[in-house]
Amino acid sequence: MTIFLYLLLRLFKQESYLQYDLAKKLVIPVGLCGGLLQGAVGMSGPVSVAFLNFMRLERTTFIGSISTFFTAITVVQLPMLISLDIVTWPLIMASFAAYSVISLAMPYGGEIGQKMSRHWFDKIVMLLLLIIAIQILIESFIS
Repeated sequence: MTIFLYLLLRLFKQESYLQYDLAKKLVIPVGLCGGLLQGAVGMSGPVSVAFLNFMRLERTTFIGSISTFFTAITVVQLPMLISLDIVTWPLIMASFAAYSVISLAMPYGGEIGQKMSRHWFDKIVMLLLLIIAIQILIESFIS
């Protein structure tokens, strides 16, 4: 529901953004919230992506920040998932295969991204947040 409210805010108050000074004060609580969500349900993306998107960061800063966040989450969570046998060798091998495909596609995505305006990058991020919110809503009704 929070994601929908955020998207409505962005839709009706398009000029609004999270100022850097306030973002610096909120980064620890938002990070804790993301960590709690990642540990509880395996999904920290909506909180972290919405937070960074609301800051209206430049594309390269946004990508670097979200990549650093997800890397930190992975470094912390992976040993626990391995110890609980949630991450198995077949899953690790499949992940390396996916990594190979992603690595091949990233340079092309980078070229597309450099040609994309800040406006369209922002709209695509918000569209992805909407898709995630709809998916979470559907899954909550199904289960």
